[in-house]
Amino acid sequence: NSTFHVTWPRVHISLDFLGPARFEEILRIEVVVAKLGESSVSFQHSIYGPKHPVARGTSISVCCKIDRS
Repeated sequence: NSTFHVTWPRVHISLDFLGPARFEEILRIEVVVAKLGESSVSFQHSIYGPKHPVARGTSISVCCKIDRS
């Protein structure tokens, strides 16, 4: 009887800084599933300050099965 654990490590992260974020500013962070594959998921990330975008990026996570037997 084998047991396994599933984990989703990030295998790629890319982020472009578009403008500064100031101390004590409230930021809005958006994360959207851009692509759902059979063993991976891609996300789009956007960070907005009160007056302008602060950063945009992408990340990819893959499904990994760890055999605990």
